Amino acid sequence: MDIERYECIVGRILDYLSRSGIELTPQVVREALKVVEDCLDRGGDDVLQRAFDRLPRHFDLPVVGIPRVAPPVHRSSIRYRRGEPS
Repeated sequence: MDIERYECIVGRILDYLSRSGIELTPQVVREALKVVEDCLDRGGDDVLQRAFDRLPRHFDLPVVGIPRVAPPVHRSSIRYRRGEPS
């Protein structure tokens, strides 16, 4: 791995934590670095994926719900009467 890839992994992890509402304090950054370090020690090419998979064990991340596909359907009437033009 080259230095740019290490920076990218750490940057993406910290950006994700920040966008999840976690304040990037020195303790949070240290914990994130430990997660990345543990994943690097295991070797392989999937360091970023393993790091993201381990984040919920180390940080209190918000639960993201799946958005509704469509608004709820409600029956209604447009009140047409017989004989009225539509």
